[in-house]
Amino acid sequence: MEYIRTGKLNPDALDSEFEIQLLENIVTSGRSPFRLLNFLLGLVEDQYPKHLTDFVDRLNAKYEPLVEKDIVSEQKISLEGVLFHSGLLEKYPELAQNLMNYYLQSLGLSTDKGEMDRLIKVKNRNYFHSFLHPRYYNLSTLIEVLGREEAIRLYKRHITLFYMDDLADQEDSIQTTEAMFERVAARAPSTTSEWVMVAGMVGPGKYAFKNENCLWVDALEDLPDAEIKYYICCYGDYTTIKINNKHFILTMEHTIAQGDDYCSRVIHDPRVDWDLRHPPKEFWEGEMNPP
Repeated sequence: MEYIRTGKLNPDALDSEFEIQLLENIVTSGRSPFRLLNFLLGLVEDQYPKHLTDFVDRLNAKYEPLVEKDIVSEQKISLEGVLFHSGLLEKYPELAQNLMNYYLQSLGLSTDKGEMDRLIKVKNRNYFHSFLHPRYYNLSTLIEVLGREEAIRLYKRHITLFYMDDLADQEDSIQTTEAMFERVAARAPSTTSEWVMVAGMVGPGKYAFKNENCLWVDALEDLPDAEIKYYICCYGDYTTIKINNKHFILTMEHTIAQGDDYCSRVIHDPRVDWDLRHPPKEFWEGEMNPP
């Protein structure tokens, strides 16, 4: 079997800069904290209507001491113009404003309206905080309101349904797992990624890949709850893997978010092989550990 390591470990990766389009990240991105919160509010309203107000109030109370200044008011940013896709969130303008202030603050911006529709440079750390911290606060607040077991059950449903809705009209971009590996192998010599991964085929229709680091988890080092970090960083992968092909199924056992040294994942194509058993730990630490 051929295994390829890609990427290069960079201890300063969180301080690397890249460009984002701010308005696109708010309105249309699958990582938008506004879209995710709006979807979650709808689910709470449907499943636990008596707890919706409590959830909103507690989430507001969580953001208030975190927001350092009211950028929205200072820069006269129109939430109506930015959040026109946000549905239920528009009913809670205080929460929308707190979230926007925290989002801009996390990105390291004291922005004006002119920056909303252009490319801006941000650090990896700031970008990850801008969408991962709100997820963490969403789930930790749900736990306060519903208890851990019920909150996690609802959050798993929320993440799955949100991405299923996003992928409803998705065209399969890759036809086979073999093609996925071939694409990685072709890019390997020129990749400059700061995510270090080992990838290879472990059988017909079975593409395995191992993360040796996770910048998302590194960015959340100051947050205490490992279980929450797993659900906000990793759980969506079970659904988003279908961006490539609606038939693909992901298995995942070890994760850095839960304290393991690596993340172990296999993408299975059940049209080729229905056996979804995950390789044992010995495989990930032995055979899939090339020099």
